[in-house]
Amino acid sequence: MGYSVLKPDGEFILEETIEEKDLGVYITSDLKLNRQCSTAATKEIRILGQIRASFSFLDKETLRLLFTGLLIGNSRLCCLHAAFPSLTTTL
Repeated sequence: MGYSVLKPDGEFILEETIEEKDLGVYITSDLKLNRQCSTAATKEIRILGQIRASFSFLDKETLRLLFTGLLIGNSRLCCLHAAFPSLTTTL
């Protein structure tokens, strides 16, 4: 099954794709979030590593504040929760 766009000079058939990225969100043909969640989780781990490398001493409260401000503030909690459910339940 294909989709088409009606243009003034004729009909244009859209080609089928397995995955597209639009506005930073990955959309797959099966509409599952696996690719989006794995990409977001990779970014979360990278940011968390940068936080840990930037501080010589990091207590739980400071880590929680930085984590919530930098990661959860970017609306990626749902994907992080899918990758690390035990990490997000402690916040």
